[in-house]
Amino acid sequence: MKKRHAIHVLRSENFSDWYHAVIAGADLAERSDVRGCMIIKPYGYAIWEKVQGIINSKLKTYGVQNCYFPLFVPIDVFAKEAEHVSGFAKEVAVVTHSRIEQDADGNFIPTSPLEHALAIRPTSEMIIGASFAKWINSYRDLPLKVNQWCNVVRWEMRPRMFLRTMEFLWQEGHTAHATAKEAIEMANGMHNAYIDIVKSSLLLTCFAGKKPEHEKFPGAVDTYTVECMMQDGRALQMCTSHYLGKNFAKAMNIKFQSAEEKLEYVYTTSFGATTRLIGSIIMAHGDDDGLNLPTCVAPYHVVILPIIRGEEKSSVLEYCEKLQKMLDGIDVLIDSADYSVADKKWNYIRKGVPIICEIGLMEVKQNTVCYTLRQPEIVKQFCSMHEFVSSISDLLNKHDATLREKHKQVTEQNTMHMTSLADVQEYFAHNTGFVVVRWCGCTGLLSELEKISVTVRCQTCDNCDMHECACIACGKKAENLYILAKAY
Repeated sequence: MKKRHAIHVLRSENFSDWYHAVIAGADLAERSDVRGCMIIKPYGYAIWEKVQGIINSKLKTYGVQNCYFPLFVPIDVFAKEAEHVSGFAKEVAVVTHSRIEQDADGNFIPTSPLEHALAIRPTSEMIIGASFAKWINSYRDLPLKVNQWCNVVRWEMRPRMFLRTMEFLWQEGHTAHATAKEAIEMANGMHNAYIDIVKSSLLLTCFAGKKPEHEKFPGAVDTYTVECMMQDGRALQMCTSHYLGKNFAKAMNIKFQSAEEKLEYVYTTSFGATTRLIGSIIMAHGDDDGLNLPTCVAPYHVVILPIIRGEEKSSVLEYCEKLQKMLDGIDVLIDSADYSVADKKWNYIRKGVPIICEIGLMEVKQNTVCYTLRQPEIVKQFCSMHEFVSSISDLLNKHDATLREKHKQVTEQNTMHMTSLADVQEYFAHNTGFVVVRWCGCTGLLSELEKISVTVRCQTCDNCDMHECACIACGKKAENLYILAKAY
């Protein structure tokens, strides 16, 4: 008998279609009427709120304060950092008119041209830099650390929900420091914070390190990234942290008077993570039944489904409410909507809820709980109410451990170490995955990788048994290891 699945497209048949089917099945988001934009629905946004809480907690430990800056950036301000502008030039949307009017044919046309065009922020380095220049006067004003949760716009040519959309949500942190040492420590600190979030909260195995020179954030001295493998073997950049040196400070004239009464430029950093993290959860942990959420980002840890027949209603609901109260500190939803329990259960399976309980008159009479863990094999289990409540932490830990181990295995099984460029080309001609190589930074490798749609994701410090020290492209001495992959 063919197993029933909650998603109508299997991963093995079409991973892209499966991904979008999971988004629809879990009711996370939908496409808007504007090409490249999406509407994040309540359940999807509830996951994002969980992610926000986790990141905010990390930001607070580094003394970062939340604030908000404008959506619009004057073109003359945006243009002050040439390398930064050139890096985003093809993605920037620009406002040139302030109103629209209806012509004789009933068409709406833009009128009232602006004296100075406004860029819609693709990132906020320049507008925040302009504020920093006003706020910072003395070494006593440093360090200055701010973050904003906002939307940004980048004119994406190949949009995909939660991964690449024209408008997306993110947090972007910006800091200013008196010394390079402090700024580098901040950039590395946030990099390590992101690594911990990806590993401990999202339960993902990752590779983390510096981006190569050609992949750095426009205007940065160093860019640090966290890269994870999705179930189809492709890489996804999870979040980034940037050490910007004095580049943006000089462009925006951000100076301070030192303790020695010298006028000096500050050193700055920036760092960010986006709703792409939700896409990573789908593609790394989802299965043919839909979402499979880590406990930390699940809007509900436990959903209770009352099985009600006629006069049983009051006693069953009372029992469900008693169970909910006993699960103190756990996010619990009682769904007593007038739908079949079977349909509701499959709905919450698609939504990736870690534990689903079914409570009927039998459970009330026997003081038991019937529950299902969101595992590959969806099997009902029974225990006493006391046993269920006392073991809830262990059950959620078991759920998380299964997700963590599954992704670790996928990553390890699809990570190769190679010393021959020909082997790399042959591998990516038929496969996806991560390939670890030695590279000296020469451009020869980049031109060869471009032919097979592979990119250098990051330098990695992970240990491996590669004793060969020659660059895979030119044969010169190469100290550093890099991850190669096809990417989203």
